[in-house]
Parts: sequence; C-alpha cells; structure tokens
Amino acid sequence: MKLLDKLLILFFVSVTIFRIDLASGKLGFVLTPGLVLAFFLIIILLTVLLLSNTVKISVQLLLFSIVLIGIAFWFLAVTISFKDIIQIRRLILFYIIILSTFSFFLLFHYSAHKQQIIHKFIFTSLNVYLFFSALQIFFFINGKHYGQHEEIFTFIDLYPASIGPYFPRLNGGFIDPNVGGYFLTFLYILIYHFNLSKSRIWLISLLIFLTLSRSAIITFLFVLICNHAYLYWLKHKDNGTTIMIKKHIVYKTSIALVAFIISTCFILFYTPIGERFLDAISARLGNEDNSTSIHLGLFQIAIKKIFDNPVNFVIGYGFGSSFLFTQSYFPDNKYGNFHSELITIFVETGLVGFILFISVLIIPLIQIFIKSTLRKSFYIILLIISIFLQNIFYQQYLFQYYWIIIGFIWYLTSTKISNIQNSSAT
Repeated sequence: MKLLDKLLILFFVSVTIFRIDLASGKLGFVLTPGLVLAFFLIIILLTVLLLSNTVKISVQLLLFSIVLIGIAFWFLAVTISFKDIIQIRRLILFYIIILSTFSFFLLFHYSAHKQQIIHKFIFTSLNVYLFFSALQIFFFINGKHYGQHEEIFTFIDLYPASIGPYFPRLNGGFIDPNVGGYFLTFLYILIYHFNLSKSRIWLISLLIFLTLSRSAIITFLFVLICNHAYLYWLKHKDNGTTIMIKKHIVYKTSIALVAFIISTCFILFYTPIGERFLDAISARLGNEDNSTSIHLGLFQIAIKKIFDNPVNFVIGYGFGSSFLFTQSYFPDNKYGNFHSELITIFVETGLVGFILFISVLIIPLIQIFIKSTLRKSFYIILLIISIFLQNIFYQQYLFQYYWIIIGFIWYLTSTKISNIQNSSAT
C-alpha cells in the first residue's frame, strides 16, 4: 500500500476518536485528530489538483459533491447571525467536514487498494473502540465517572459516562454513548455487506447494549431483525423455496408508511386530542424518565415552530437558531438543539434545507430502486434506514465519521466492489 493509502486509513479511523483534544481545550472547541488530518487531506487534494493536467472524477462523486455544495450554500445563506462566534464556529466546522469528506473520497477514488482500506478501517476502528472502552471500565472500577471527577490529562477524556455510580455507559472513542452505539451498528452492517469474518459480531452486539442507549439499541434491534430475516430468506431461496418480494409492494408499503407517519404527526401535534395525549405521556414519564419527557417537550416545541409561519416553514429560522427555542430546557445554553437531526434541520433551514439535507440519503435509495438491485443492495438500504432512525433521536451532522459513512453509501451504490473474502479478515 502507498503512503497516501495509509493516510486515508489513518484519517478514516481518526474520525471515530472524539475523546482527544489536541489543543487541551484552549481553542474553544475540540481539536480532534480527525480534524487535524482533515486539513492535511484538503492540502494534499489541492496539491494533486494543481499538479495534475486532468482530473478524473466519477459521475457519482460529482453528484455527491453537488449535493454537499447545495447543503453548505443553504446553511450559509440562512445562518442566523454572523456576529455570533459560536454559530460561525459551527458553520466553519461543517465546511471543514464537507471539504475533508470530498477530499477523502476523491483521493480514495484514485486508490488501487480500496478493499484493503475499507477492511483495515472496519477492524482497526473496532480495536480503537475496544481500547477506549477498556480504559473506561478500568476508571469506572476505580470510582472515576465522566463529569464528576477532574480528568488526569487535559487533552483526553478517559472517564466513562455512567448511570450514577452503578453502571458505566461505554462509548469507545466517541463523546456520547448514543453515537458509539450508532457507529457500531454501521460496522455491523458493513461486515455483513462485505462478507467479512463474523467472529466479532457477538462483541459488537454486546458493546452496543453496553452503551445503554435506548435509541442505539432500538436501531440495532431493527437492523438485527431485518438482517436475520434477510439471511433466512436467502437460505430458503437457495433451498428452492420461493419467496417473492415485488417492487410495487415495496412502493405501496413505503407510501402507506409515510402517509401514516404524516397523519399521526398531524393528529398528535395539531389537534386538541393529540396535544392532551402527548401532555399525558410527558406527565407520566416526567418523574421517572426526565430524558424522555425532555425529548417529547422539545419535539412539541419544534413542530409548533415549523408550522407557526409559512415563510419560516420554507426557509427556516436560520442555521444555529435552535437554542433560541430550547431555553426552557437548556437555559443560557447556545448549544441547545432539538435532539433530533431531522427536526433541527427543518426548524433551522426550513423545507428547502430539509429536502437538500435528506437528499444525501434519498438519492442513493432512488438509484438502487431504478437499477433494480434490491437484493445486491440490501445492506446499503439497511444502512440508509438505520441513519434515518438515528436522525430521529440524535443530531450528528457535525461529526466527521457520519459524513464518511454517508459518502460510502454513495460509493457503494455505484461501485462493483461487493465482497471481501473471509480469508482476508482478521
């Protein structure tokens, strides 16, 4: 493998490490290893472009870059305030992530060792996750909890999140157990997609449950059930049993599901009966599960703001504006949001921004249906659905790994790379 290939692997793995701040908190934001390597990737790409007479780029990568540019432009156009340093910092971070994602995939496109890069990433990132989780268990056993004790070093968070003093919530190199669980779900899907060794599947499953994240566990259970149902179907199909899944059934089911979700949301948030129902649930869960009641409350606020004004419905209230509406739950906090990526994007950037944003997942899905490659693309579809589920419960668009995973959805949708032989897995 060339030096550039090794740099791509290093960057790929580094975007899964959020617990290291190379600036030790002196810059006002977390300077992660992935963020530092992002600058190197961008510089390398610019150098390659300057020295090359011609640049070959696939149609898929070009389309992906156009969508990213559209999202980046709209976020800039509707930014709430250019005087608010926090929001400007978020916007700059988003631009760096987008540029480094494009740089990674353009350089990856030129690599002759694509399979090895993906393989190395999957198992190296899992080992990194295990390393940080082992440290968290060690410090938890020794009575150290995140946010309750001063860290040993200023450049790294070693202590785990926990449920009181009773149980740690393992999250590997990520800053939040939810994100750790989501990432492990991605690894689970990629291992099956590339037909890699399944020897660590049990470990990935265990680590997901040890995040104690309800949203991550629910998403993983959905993926687990779908995967085993698919494998069962393949087994019986190979044995001569015919199980037909017609495309028109998929279309009708999808339309019915979308109609059901829209009508349910309308009843819940736009009728007196629905409002009383949500208030009852919120009151019921308020004393026992503060997190759940907060999520429900934020969801109600967001829906009301979305439909409050036709203009804001279309263009939103401005990129970075969520904290203005979440003060009742997060007072004096400019980082407050609705704890749902789909909701936050709709409130801040309106229908236009929402359509642009979800197009990064919808377009590959449409391509799969057009090409009639449902069976070959099963795990890509599962990856897309899992991201949608995660976006309901969490906000990840300022995480580098998130956009790399989305980029791979685009890449895998058009590439002929399908399997890495089991013999090559470690």
